[in-house]
Amino acid sequence: MRSLEGQWTEQAEREAAWTALASVERAVRAGAGVAEAEAARLKAEQEALFAGEEERRALRAEGMRSLEGEWTEQAEREAAWTAGA
Repeated sequence: MRSLEGQWTEQAEREAAWTALASVERAVRAGAGVAEAEAARLKAEQEALFAGEEERRALRAEGMRSLEGEWTEQAEREAAWTAGA
């Protein structure tokens, strides 16, 4: 009888250990899922910031080209005025 009780106790301990291990494994997987989701969110945020920076640079370059064109026209007008004077 004691032998069976010992075996049942050991079996119960093994089952409890497996249950605890499964619980820990689920928690680890859930944590990994959270970490992966956070990494994906950060990556998307960085890509959005990068896209915004590229757009800003393009607008800045367009503005500089426009200013350079105006400066060139102004220089030409001044040169014509100086030549005519």
